[in-house]
Amino acid sequence: TDVELSRSSLGIGRTAHQFLQMGHPEEAAKLAALAVRLNPNDERWWTVLAEAQSRNNKLKDASQSLAKAKKINPNNAGLWFGEATIALRSERPEKAIPLIQRSLQLDANNASAYFVLGNAWVMQNNLVLALKSFEKATEIKPGFWESLNNQALVLFELGEHDEAIRRWRRVLKLEQNAEPMLALAAALHQKGE
Repeated sequence: TDVELSRSSLGIGRTAHQFLQMGHPEEAAKLAALAVRLNPNDERWWTVLAEAQSRNNKLKDASQSLAKAKKINPNNAGLWFGEATIALRSERPEKAIPLIQRSLQLDANNASAYFVLGNAWVMQNNLVLALKSFEKATEIKPGFWESLNNQALVLFELGEHDEAIRRWRRVLKLEQNAEPMLALAAALHQKGE
């Protein structure tokens, strides 16, 4: 019956999700595919399937699975964001940007979405919009050192070296990471300090 199929898909879908969390995307994809066959109207299992497909580098399949989930629930910001992430992994920022923007219309407080949007703008060589996106990400999540680091990188590219150096120093107060350390050292060397 429909109730039994729904219950079976729930158990199988949860197991697929657990396999994803344990780092077994191949097994997760098989189980999630079964869960969506048993209950094709549950967006959760399409999402799990999409993530498993993405981790297996089957980006086209993952995008199709997310599209099916979006038909079920077009107001889930995470689905739009997930599809945008896949578009960026496929090096298609022109497709990713409107998807991220739609995600942000549904959830304006997603710092990660602003960060990814900034990266997409960098790929499009629009550094001014990239900077705005990275700044919005750290406004929402002040300890988001990766976003602050990207702000510094963009500022440096824009020729605002002193401000870039200030931001890299702020990054290093948050996180002692090799990437900002090297960038700061290179910037200081270039300035002759």
